Amino acid sequence: MQTNNIQYLRSLETLKDSKFFKDIPKDALAELMEKLVYRKWSKGTYLSGAYEPLPFFYILVMGKIKEYQVDEISEKERINFILSDGDVFDVLNLLDDRPHKIYWETLEETEVLRITKEDMLRWMDKYPQAQKHLYQYMASHVRMLEEMTADLSMCPTLVRLSKLLIQSFDIDKGCLNRIDNLPNSELAKLIGTTRAVLNRHIQELKGCGAISVERKKINIENTERLLMIVQNSHVPIAARC
Repeated sequence: MQTNNIQYLRSLETLKDSKFFKDIPKDALAELMEKLVYRKWSKGTYLSGAYEPLPFFYILVMGKIKEYQVDEISEKERINFILSDGDVFDVLNLLDDRPHKIYWETLEETEVLRITKEDMLRWMDKYPQAQKHLYQYMASHVRMLEEMTADLSMCPTLVRLSKLLIQSFDIDKGCLNRIDNLPNSELAKLIGTTRAVLNRHIQELKGCGAISVERKKINIENTERLLMIVQNSHVPIAARC
């Protein structure tokens, strides 16, 4: 991307704000920018790494992408992450050249930067600090997956929903991040349940004053009640609010 490109400054700010590129020197970011290509994707754009590795490494500038897996027999989806501004993928593809059964789909109009895997690896070889960030990024995602796996086997669905809402709540802005405006069908896939079960628990949380729902948008009204539900993970939970 050339410096006179209309998207240059926005894209550069995205890199500076991204955890993946934290504290990378300005000259290194400028060198990386030369290799990046801007793309805009419509809602429903689909990518797969299941059959062959992605040829590009992507950086989100604006928008939302769900990263998910599909059970081959039941065809049920399980969302691993909701990616948003400053997030990157496919990180695992930088570590080996093997396909893995992960899919990505845009949930809204999304802007990304892309770079070939080969160019990204050459840049990281030149700047070892970027390699450190790669391992830190991978480690944080592995920990999140470990926690989600444990929650699925040990926590009731209402607890998983309450935990998701707490983790997604931005105290400074007073609203949900990443999962804001997601349909209930997608929220259900994030906590490993069905939309019907999710809807029932949303009504429970509304009934105890923990949340409100306006135009299908969830608003957090009482974080203490959500925390109490998470800490007292046994039925009947809502009755304790």
